[in-house]
Amino acid sequence: MKNKFLRMMLALVVGLLGSAVVAPAAPALALCSGNGCYNQDPSSTGCSASGSIWVQMDEPLSPTFRLELRKSSACNAFWGRIWSAGSIYTVGSEYNVLVERQILSGGVYRAHSATSVTAPPGFSGYYWTDMVGNSNDDRVRVCYGLNHPDKADNWYAWCSKWMA
Repeated sequence: MKNKFLRMMLALVVGLLGSAVVAPAAPALALCSGNGCYNQDPSSTGCSASGSIWVQMDEPLSPTFRLELRKSSACNAFWGRIWSAGSIYTVGSEYNVLVERQILSGGVYRAHSATSVTAPPGFSGYYWTDMVGNSNDDRVRVCYGLNHPDKADNWYAWCSKWMA
């Protein structure tokens, strides 16, 4: 009788513990891959979940400002991201981020695709570009520039090195 009672209690405890175990959530599936990610948002496609920083550049004149080139391993695509804590030294300027992709053709790198985003003056938080795809012989870089109201054109003054 005592063994039967212990077995029942053990079964009850195992049953309660077993119901408390929660299966881990399945990773989000990416909605695009490689060239199919061109001009797609890394967040809405699920690509940002596997995103990692390939290049990080901190603005020397403002420790609260950062430019990143990010890559999604699940999507095989790149995008640029800019971050600011809101204390940028250039007042009245929009902040532009550009990601450029070049492909190797006939032994020479040639422009292929680019995406950009503009953050408003004095922004705080993150802004990111849409993605450019990636294949074996590509190289990419991220650039940052200002679009000041007194200038007629956008200019990029700060670019990472080309990353293959």
